[in-house]
Amino acid sequence: QCFCSVRFLTGHSRNGGTDPLYVAGNAADPDTTLVVYMGLSTLPSLAPKLMKHGLPPDTPAVAVERGTTPQQRMVLTHMP
Repeated sequence: QCFCSVRFLTGHSRNGGTDPLYVAGNAADPDTTLVVYMGLSTLPSLAPKLMKHGLPPDTPAVAVERGTTPQQRMVLTHMP
């Protein structure tokens, strides 16, 4: 599969909550690489919103915490 575009989405919430600020319907385009930055705390509510907008639940994903530092941690989804 060819991903011909990339979209950046902030994972920030309002006032440090667990709900992302905004999730546009077009963010769930399965032909676009979606990059969510600073979104670990909002991930539990972000994923269902993306699926509600049509992103397939089996979409490959990785979460990176503290990227490019010695404390970097990565979590990958399980592929069906």
